[in-house]
Amino acid sequence: MSEKKSPLKDKPLRQAGQSGDESLRSLVFEHLLSYYFVAAILWTMAMYEWVQHWRHAPPAPIPITFFAVGMSIYVWFKIRKIQKTAERYKLGRDGEKVVAELLDRYRVKGYRVYHDIPGDGWNIDHVIISTRGVFAIETKTRSKPVAGEPVVVFNGISVAVDGGPEDEKPIRQSLAQTKQLRTMLKEWTGYDFSIQGVVVYPGWYVQRNSASKSADVWVLNPKALHKWIEKQDEVIPVERVKQAATALAKYIRSSDA
Repeated sequence: MSEKKSPLKDKPLRQAGQSGDESLRSLVFEHLLSYYFVAAILWTMAMYEWVQHWRHAPPAPIPITFFAVGMSIYVWFKIRKIQKTAERYKLGRDGEKVVAELLDRYRVKGYRVYHDIPGDGWNIDHVIISTRGVFAIETKTRSKPVAGEPVVVFNGISVAVDGGPEDEKPIRQSLAQTKQLRTMLKEWTGYDFSIQGVVVYPGWYVQRNSASKSADVWVLNPKALHKWIEKQDEVIPVERVKQAATALAKYIRSSDA
Protein backbone atom coordinates (compact mmCIF):
# COMPACT_ATOMS: atom_id res chain seq x y z
CA MET A 1 0.00 0.00 0.00
CA SER A 2 1.47 3.35 -1.03
CA GLU A 3 2.25 5.99 1.55
CA LYS A 4 -0.16 8.84 2.00
CA LYS A 5 0.18 12.40 3.16
CA SER A 6 -2.09 15.23 4.14
CA PRO A 7 -3.57 17.22 1.25
CA LEU A 8 -3.04 20.43 3.22
CA LYS A 9 -0.01 22.40 2.14
CA ASP A 10 0.04 24.74 5.13
CA LYS A 11 -0.72 24.30 8.78
CA PRO A 12 -3.75 26.26 9.98
CA LEU A 13 -3.15 29.56 11.71
CA ARG A 14 -3.47 29.66 15.47
CA GLN A 15 -6.86 30.44 16.93
CA ALA A 16 -7.76 33.11 19.44
CA GLY A 17 -7.20 31.90 22.97
CA GLN A 18 -5.12 28.92 21.83
CA SER A 19 -2.36 29.68 24.34
CA GLY A 20 -5.00 29.84 27.06
CA ASP A 21 -6.39 26.47 25.97
CA GLU A 22 -2.91 24.97 26.03
CA SER A 23 -2.20 26.38 29.50
CA LEU A 24 -5.57 25.11 30.72
CA ARG A 25 -4.95 21.59 29.41
CA SER A 26 -1.49 21.57 30.93
CA LEU A 27 -2.89 22.69 34.26
CA VAL A 28 -5.57 19.99 34.26
CA PHE A 29 -3.59 17.02 32.97
CA GLU A 30 -0.20 17.75 34.53
CA HIS A 31 -1.35 18.99 37.93
CA LEU A 32 -5.03 18.68 38.78
CA LEU A 33 -5.51 15.03 37.78
CA SER A 34 -2.33 14.00 39.59
CA TYR A 35 -3.77 15.22 42.89
CA TYR A 36 -7.02 13.35 42.31
CA PHE A 37 -4.96 10.26 41.52
CA VAL A 38 -2.96 10.57 44.76
CA ALA A 39 -6.14 10.96 46.80
CA ALA A 40 -7.73 7.94 45.09
CA ILE A 41 -4.67 5.76 45.79
CA LEU A 42 -4.58 6.77 49.44
CA TRP A 43 -8.24 6.04 50.02
CA THR A 44 -7.92 2.72 48.20
CA MET A 45 -5.14 1.78 50.58
CA ALA A 46 -7.18 2.90 53.57
CA MET A 47 -10.23 0.90 52.50
CA TYR A 48 -8.05 -2.15 51.96
CA GLU A 49 -6.68 -1.85 55.48
CA TRP A 50 -10.18 -1.53 56.91
CA VAL A 51 -11.27 -4.67 55.06
CA GLN A 52 -8.30 -6.45 56.53
CA HIS A 53 -9.29 -5.16 59.96
CA TRP A 54 -12.90 -6.33 59.63
CA ARG A 55 -11.59 -9.74 58.58
CA HIS A 56 -9.46 -9.79 61.75
CA ALA A 57 -6.26 -9.59 59.77
CA PRO A 58 -3.20 -8.21 61.55
CA PRO A 59 -2.72 -4.89 59.58
CA ALA A 60 -3.75 -1.74 61.49
CA PRO A 61 -5.86 0.66 59.42
CA ILE A 62 -5.89 3.62 61.77
CA PRO A 63 -2.44 5.06 60.94
CA ILE A 64 -2.93 4.91 57.20
CA THR A 65 -6.44 6.36 57.57
CA PHE A 66 -5.05 9.36 59.43
CA PHE A 67 -2.41 9.66 56.74
CA ALA A 68 -5.09 9.51 54.04
CA VAL A 69 -7.16 12.17 55.80
CA GLY A 70 -4.14 14.46 56.17
CA MET A 71 -3.10 14.00 52.55
CA SER A 72 -6.68 14.49 51.37
CA ILE A 73 -6.87 17.83 53.16
CA TYR A 74 -3.58 18.84 51.54
CA VAL A 75 -4.76 17.65 48.14
CA TRP A 76 -8.08 19.49 48.56
CA PHE A 77 -6.28 22.80 49.14
CA LYS A 78 -4.05 22.13 46.13
CA ILE A 79 -7.06 21.31 43.96
CA ARG A 80 -8.85 24.50 45.02
CA LYS A 81 -5.77 26.54 44.13
CA ILE A 82 -5.53 24.90 40.72
CA GLN A 83 -9.26 25.37 40.13
CA LYS A 84 -8.94 29.11 40.79
CA THR A 85 -6.01 29.29 38.38
CA ALA A 86 -8.02 27.31 35.81
CA GLU A 87 -10.91 29.76 36.20
CA ARG A 88 -8.55 32.66 35.43
CA TYR A 89 -7.21 30.84 32.38
CA LYS A 90 -10.74 30.12 31.19
CA LEU A 91 -11.82 33.73 31.68
CA GLY A 92 -8.79 34.98 29.75
CA ARG A 93 -9.28 32.43 26.98
CA ASP A 94 -12.97 33.24 26.59
CA GLY A 95 -12.20 36.96 26.53
CA GLU A 96 -9.71 36.46 23.71
CA LYS A 97 -12.25 34.44 21.74
CA VAL A 98 -14.94 37.11 22.15
CA VAL A 99 -12.55 39.82 20.99
CA ALA A 100 -11.41 37.63 18.09
CA GLU A 101 -14.99 37.21 16.89
CA LEU A 102 -15.32 40.99 16.90
CA LEU A 103 -12.04 41.57 15.07
CA ASP A 104 -12.74 38.92 12.45
CA ARG A 105 -15.57 41.09 11.18
CA TYR A 106 -12.96 43.62 10.06
CA ARG A 107 -11.78 41.25 7.33
CA VAL A 108 -14.54 42.48 5.04
CA LYS A 109 -12.71 45.83 4.92
CA GLY A 110 -9.55 44.13 3.77
CA TYR A 111 -7.90 44.07 7.20
CA ARG A 112 -5.60 41.12 7.88
CA VAL A 113 -6.39 39.70 11.33
CA TYR A 114 -4.26 37.20 13.24
CA HIS A 115 -4.64 35.68 16.67
CA ASP A 116 -2.41 34.23 19.35
CA ILE A 117 1.02 35.08 17.96
CA PRO A 118 3.54 33.14 20.05
CA GLY A 119 7.08 34.16 20.89
CA ASP A 120 9.93 33.26 23.22
CA GLY A 121 8.40 34.08 26.59
CA TRP A 122 5.75 36.39 25.14
CA ASN A 123 2.48 36.26 23.27
CA ILE A 124 0.42 38.80 21.32
CA ASP A 125 -3.30 38.08 21.50
CA HIS A 126 -4.28 39.72 18.20
CA VAL A 127 -2.64 41.61 15.35
CA ILE A 128 -4.37 43.68 12.68
CA ILE A 129 -2.50 44.70 9.54
CA SER A 130 -4.18 47.27 7.32
CA THR A 131 -3.51 50.31 5.20
CA ARG A 132 -4.40 52.37 8.28
CA GLY A 133 -1.63 50.82 10.34
CA VAL A 134 -0.50 47.75 12.24
CA PHE A 135 -2.13 47.14 15.60
CA ALA A 136 -0.92 44.81 18.36
CA ILE A 137 -3.86 44.07 20.65
CA GLU A 138 -3.67 42.71 24.18
CA THR A 139 -6.92 41.46 25.74
CA LYS A 140 -7.41 41.90 29.48
CA THR A 141 -10.51 40.07 30.68
CA ARG A 142 -11.45 41.00 34.22
CA SER A 143 -14.47 39.81 36.18
CA LYS A 144 -16.91 42.54 37.16
CA PRO A 145 -18.92 43.08 40.34
CA VAL A 146 -22.62 42.29 40.05
CA ALA A 147 -23.75 45.69 41.33
CA GLY A 148 -22.63 49.20 40.49
CA GLU A 149 -21.11 50.72 37.37
CA PRO A 150 -17.45 49.69 37.45
CA VAL A 151 -15.00 51.38 35.09
CA VAL A 152 -11.44 51.05 33.90
CA VAL A 153 -9.62 54.36 34.31
CA PHE A 154 -6.68 55.11 32.03
CA ASN A 155 -4.44 58.07 32.82
CA GLY A 156 -1.92 57.63 30.02
CA ILE A 157 0.63 55.53 31.90
CA SER A 158 -1.41 53.12 34.01
CA VAL A 159 -4.87 51.62 34.40
CA ALA A 160 -7.06 51.20 37.46
CA VAL A 161 -9.78 48.54 37.31
CA ASP A 162 -12.93 49.09 39.37
CA GLY A 163 -11.29 51.52 41.78
CA GLY A 164 -8.28 49.28 42.29
CA PRO A 165 -4.64 50.38 42.40
CA GLU A 166 -3.00 51.93 39.37
CA ASP A 167 -1.26 49.28 37.31
CA GLU A 168 1.38 50.08 34.71
CA LYS A 169 1.97 46.44 33.68
CA PRO A 170 -0.64 46.32 30.87
CA ILE A 171 0.87 49.44 29.29
CA ARG A 172 4.45 48.21 29.62
CA GLN A 173 3.40 44.84 28.23
CA SER A 174 1.77 46.47 25.21
CA LEU A 175 4.82 48.64 24.53
CA ALA A 176 7.09 45.59 24.71
CA GLN A 177 4.85 43.71 22.29
CA THR A 178 4.79 46.54 19.76
CA LYS A 179 8.58 46.79 19.94
CA GLN A 180 8.96 43.05 19.38
CA LEU A 181 6.50 42.98 16.48
CA ARG A 182 8.10 46.03 14.87
CA THR A 183 11.53 44.39 15.05
CA MET A 184 10.25 41.16 13.54
CA LEU A 185 8.38 42.81 10.68
CA LYS A 186 11.41 44.92 9.80
CA GLU A 187 13.60 41.82 9.80
CA TRP A 188 11.16 39.94 7.56
CA THR A 189 10.19 42.72 5.15
CA GLY A 190 12.96 45.31 5.37
CA TYR A 191 10.30 47.93 6.09
CA ASP A 192 9.97 49.76 9.40
CA PHE A 193 6.29 49.59 10.32
CA SER A 194 4.95 51.83 13.05
CA ILE A 195 2.99 49.59 15.45
CA GLN A 196 0.10 50.88 17.53
CA GLY A 197 -0.26 49.12 20.87
CA VAL A 198 -3.81 48.51 22.10
CA VAL A 199 -5.12 47.11 25.38
CA VAL A 200 -8.80 46.14 25.38
CA TYR A 201 -11.07 45.31 28.30
CA PRO A 202 -14.11 43.33 27.09
CA GLY A 203 -17.35 44.35 28.77
CA TRP A 204 -15.87 47.32 30.60
CA TYR A 205 -16.44 51.02 30.24
CA VAL A 206 -13.07 52.72 29.79
CA GLN A 207 -12.68 56.21 31.17
CA ARG A 208 -9.78 58.26 29.81
CA ASN A 209 -8.48 61.55 31.14
CA SER A 210 -6.81 64.31 29.14
CA ALA A 211 -3.33 62.84 29.62
CA SER A 212 -4.37 59.62 27.90
CA LYS A 213 -4.92 61.44 24.59
CA SER A 214 -1.18 61.62 23.92
CA ALA A 215 -0.40 58.14 25.27
CA ASP A 216 1.53 55.66 23.13
CA VAL A 217 -1.00 52.92 23.91
CA TRP A 218 -4.75 52.90 23.36
CA VAL A 219 -6.88 51.50 26.17
CA LEU A 220 -10.39 50.73 24.97
CA ASN A 221 -13.48 48.63 25.11
CA PRO A 222 -12.97 46.35 22.06
CA LYS A 223 -16.24 47.52 20.53
CA ALA A 224 -14.73 51.00 20.16
CA LEU A 225 -11.59 49.83 18.38
CA HIS A 226 -13.03 49.95 14.87
CA LYS A 227 -13.85 53.66 15.18
CA TRP A 228 -10.37 54.43 16.43
CA ILE A 229 -8.77 52.58 13.53
CA GLU A 230 -11.04 54.25 10.99
CA LYS A 231 -9.86 57.67 12.22
CA GLN A 232 -6.29 56.86 11.15
CA ASP A 233 -4.95 57.93 7.78
CA GLU A 234 -4.13 55.30 5.18
CA VAL A 235 -0.36 55.27 5.47
CA ILE A 236 0.61 51.75 4.37
CA PRO A 237 0.45 50.75 0.70
CA VAL A 238 -1.60 47.66 -0.09
CA GLU A 239 1.51 45.80 -1.25
CA ARG A 240 3.18 46.48 2.09
CA VAL A 241 0.11 45.13 3.85
CA LYS A 242 0.29 41.93 1.81
CA GLN A 243 4.02 41.61 2.44
CA ALA A 244 3.68 42.01 6.21
CA ALA A 245 0.66 39.69 6.37
CA THR A 246 2.43 36.97 4.40
CA ALA A 247 5.50 37.19 6.63
CA LEU A 248 3.48 37.09 9.85
CA ALA A 249 1.38 34.14 8.68
CA LYS A 250 4.55 32.24 7.73
CA TYR A 251 6.03 32.94 11.17
CA ILE A 252 2.91 31.75 13.00
CA ARG A 253 2.79 28.49 11.07
CA SER A 254 6.50 27.80 11.58
CA SER A 255 6.38 28.63 15.30
CA ASP A 256 3.56 26.12 15.80
CA ALA A 257 5.53 23.26 14.26
